[in-house]
Amino acid sequence: MADWRPSIFQLIPTLIGSGLTLFVFNNLVADINQPHVFLDVQQYNASTNSNKSDYNSQIQFHNVAINDGRSSATNLRLSISYPNYNITNYRTSFQSENITFSQLNSTLVVELKRLSSGSAVAIDTTGKCNDNYISPALASATVQNCAPNYVVTASYDQGSAFKSNIESPVLTASTFINAHIKNQVIILATTFAIASFAIVLSLKRIRRFKQRLEL
Repeated sequence: MADWRPSIFQLIPTLIGSGLTLFVFNNLVADINQPHVFLDVQQYNASTNSNKSDYNSQIQFHNVAINDGRSSATNLRLSISYPNYNITNYRTSFQSENITFSQLNSTLVVELKRLSSGSAVAIDTTGKCNDNYISPALASATVQNCAPNYVVTASYDQGSAFKSNIESPVLTASTFINAHIKNQVIILATTFAIASFAIVLSLKRIRRFKQRLEL
């Protein structure tokens, strides 16, 4: 009766390596075909007052969202927030899809059912420093507390993105984790797949070497 154990030892690593290779291939193909929303924010002073320390000065932001991926981003929700400013006016300077707006003080929410590949939407917002957020008598605090900070997030069925000029350990950690966890999984799967195939080749060579010794 033939010894089946060497065959089992070769079959198990082969199956593991093949499964992991298929997993990595499917993930790479899915990433290539996924939508990707690129966010860009430009800011400039919209007030006629040249005094930058004036807490009543208005700031205008030009917010752009572009789908530079290979498929449509569905149920896209843009959240445009300015912690120190109340939004006084907004308008679309460019849009390639139908959009709806909802606004509450310092946050503007833009919703799109879909953003096709290669499509974009550009929104101009004007904000005024929140009088309740600071004390107008504190000129030194005015400059600091009325800094033109922004947080723009994009969430859609296939993923999410955000852009901000606020230095925050929470945002930094979140970006690092979201960006690297999936890459680490793919790297580990690729490493184990290569190791599995290397084990199979080693077992074959050992088996042939034993056969030669027996001869």
